[in-house]
Amino acid sequence: MPFAKAPTGRSVLALYLSSILLLAALLGAIIHGALTTASTTNLTNQFLPMWHALFLAISAVNIVTINYSPPQSLVNRILFFGDLTYLGVITIGYFICWVAWGVARQWDAFAWCTIDVLAGASAVAFLVLRSIEARKRVSDGTASDESKGNANYGSTENGHMKRCLGCLGCLNWTLKVLHLVVVALLCNGSITQALARRFPAPGTRVQITMTDSRITNLHYLCTGPVNSPVPTIWIIADHAHGVVDFYGLQHYLSSNRTAFRRVCTYDNPGFGWSDDYLPDTMDSLLYLDALIVASGERVPIVLVAWGGGGTMVTSYASAHPEKVVGIAFVEVYEPGIEFNIVKVKNNWTNAQTDNYRITGMNGRAFMANIILGLAIPWGLISIFVPASPVDPGYWPEDKWTEFRAQSWTSKMWIPQYWGIRYMATNPPASDPLFTLLPFPPHSPTRNITFSAIYCSKPDNLVCSDPSDANCASMRFDNKLYIQSKKDVAKRAVGPGGVVNVVENYDADCALSMPVHLPEWTARAVLDTLGGVQR
Repeated sequence: MPFAKAPTGRSVLALYLSSILLLAALLGAIIHGALTTASTTNLTNQFLPMWHALFLAISAVNIVTINYSPPQSLVNRILFFGDLTYLGVITIGYFICWVAWGVARQWDAFAWCTIDVLAGASAVAFLVLRSIEARKRVSDGTASDESKGNANYGSTENGHMKRCLGCLGCLNWTLKVLHLVVVALLCNGSITQALARRFPAPGTRVQITMTDSRITNLHYLCTGPVNSPVPTIWIIADHAHGVVDFYGLQHYLSSNRTAFRRVCTYDNPGFGWSDDYLPDTMDSLLYLDALIVASGERVPIVLVAWGGGGTMVTSYASAHPEKVVGIAFVEVYEPGIEFNIVKVKNNWTNAQTDNYRITGMNGRAFMANIILGLAIPWGLISIFVPASPVDPGYWPEDKWTEFRAQSWTSKMWIPQYWGIRYMATNPPASDPLFTLLPFPPHSPTRNITFSAIYCSKPDNLVCSDPSDANCASMRFDNKLYIQSKKDVAKRAVGPGGVVNVVENYDADCALSMPVHLPEWTARAVLDTLGGVQR
C-alpha cells in the first residue's frame, strides 16, 4: 500500500504521529520491563501491559500504511471499507478492554489501553481524512496516477512486482485477521477479570501500616459475639486462600451457641478483596500482625492453621508468644513431603532430591507464567481452572461461584508464581516448621496449647482393589503423609509435650477438609481447643 507521491501535511502528520506511538510502545515496554525486574518480586502481571504495548506498535504501523487513495474502483472500495471496518472494530475492542480493566482495577493494563484507544481512533480518523483528501485531489486534477486509482494497492505493469505486492497484501490481511482474533481474546480476558471482581466484599477493608511506614489495605471478616469471654479464633492459610475458603468453617465455629466463639478470617495480600503485596514485602507475618492490631480484635488469640498456613502460624507464635494461647494444625504436614516421598521410593541422595525439586518447581513456575501470559489475558483460565459443580460439602452453596472466581484473577496467580520461585530456591529445611519447632524449653511459646487435626484414611479407603498396579504405591504415599503430619505435631510440642489429636478416618477426608468438611472440622477445633481460656 504505497504512499502518494506528493504527501501533504496530513501525510507528514501521520508519519510523525506513527513515529511517536511506535517510540512510546518501545520505550514503554523497556521502562515497564525495567521496573518489573528491578524488584526481586514483581507483584504485577507484566504480560498484560506487554500485550497492549504490542497493539500500540501495530496501531502506529496502521497509521502510516492506510490507503491514501480515493475508493473509486470496486476493489479499492472493498479494501477501503475493509480497512475502515478493521480499524473500527479493533478500536471498539480496545475501548471494551479499557472499560473492563477499569472495573477490574488492573491499572497498568488500563493505562496502556487508554493509549491504545486513542491510537486506534487516530488511525480511523486518518483513514477517513486521507480518503477525503485523495478524493478532493482527484476532482482538482492534482492527484498522481497512483492516487487516482490507476495503481491503487500496488497496481503496476510489472507482473513480478504485482504478484509480490499481491502476496504482501494477502500477508497484510492475514495479520489483520490475527490481530482481530487476539483483540477479541483480550476483550474476553478483560471481561472475565471484571466479572471476577463483581462480588461485594463480605467483610471490612482496613488500612494497615507496615513496619517501614508503608500503607496498604487488607480485607477481613469477623463473626460471632463481640464480647465473647474466650479468645478469638483466627483462621490462617497460605497466600492462595482467604475468606471465601472458610465461610463454612467460620459459620460452624461462630454459630455454636455453646462455644460462644468469635471467629476471624482474612484475605492474604494478593487474594480476594485485599490489596496486592507491597513490592519486596512478601513476608505474610508482617501483614498478619499489622492486621490484628488494626482490626481492634482482642488478644490473646487462638490460631487455626490450615495446610501451608502452618508456616506462618509458627512464625507468628514465635514472634508474638504473648498474643497466642492456642494453635490448631489442620492438615499441616512437613514442607517438601511430596519430594521426600519420591526420595524414599527411589532411594535417592539429597542432591538428587534437590535437583528433582528444583526441576519440578521450575516447571510449575513456567505453567504459572503461561497462565499469567496467555490464560488470564485471553480469558482462557477455565482451561486450567475448569468450572465445576458445587462441592457437596461447601457452605453456603450460593457462594460457590464467588469461591471459584478467586482463582480466575491475576492477583491470585502472581503470589503463586513468586511462592513457587521461593520454594525452588529455598530448601524445605529452611521452613519455620523445621527451624523454629520445637519452641525453646523456657520460652513463653511453650505455654501455648497445641492440637493437630488431620486425615488418617485407612488402606482399604485409599485403594479398595489391592490387585491394582498403583494400589501399593498409593497406600505407601498415604502412610508417609500421615506420618509427616504426626511428626509436625510432635515437633511442635517438643519432647514430653502434649498435643491434642483428632483424626478423620472417613472416605471423603482430604487436605481440603476445612472447605468441604467445615462442620466436622469446626467440631474438631472446638473439641481440642474449646477449653482454652485467656
